[in-house]
Amino acid sequence: MVTMSDRRNGAWCYEAYRLPIQTYDLLAREPVKDMFELVNLKNSEVLQLRADSPSEAADWVKDIMKTANYCYNIMCDAIRSGIQVGKVKSVHSEEARQRILAGGKPTAVYGN
Repeated sequence: MVTMSDRRNGAWCYEAYRLPIQTYDLLAREPVKDMFELVNLKNSEVLQLRADSPSEAADWVKDIMKTANYCYNIMCDAIRSGIQVGKVKSVHSEEARQRILAGGKPTAVYGN
């Protein structure tokens, strides 16, 4: 979660800077040095983040993608089984996810 901090009445307060991204709608692009990008598949928004080191950035990307891929597979299984989770009716196809990681735009979805 990305937050903004502010001092109010002598205490630090934190507020969401960005609305949460559903994990199955999230991709992390491979880092360049200590910077990496998160891509929101829902609206193609890209959030650039910086880690303390290149190895830490690589660890973040690995962990984010592991979680995102797990959630993506669960969502695809649910859709294939006819189960609807919330308002989700489709997810981006694996091919579309790979194109987006390579810098392309979302073009295909799996499901209805």
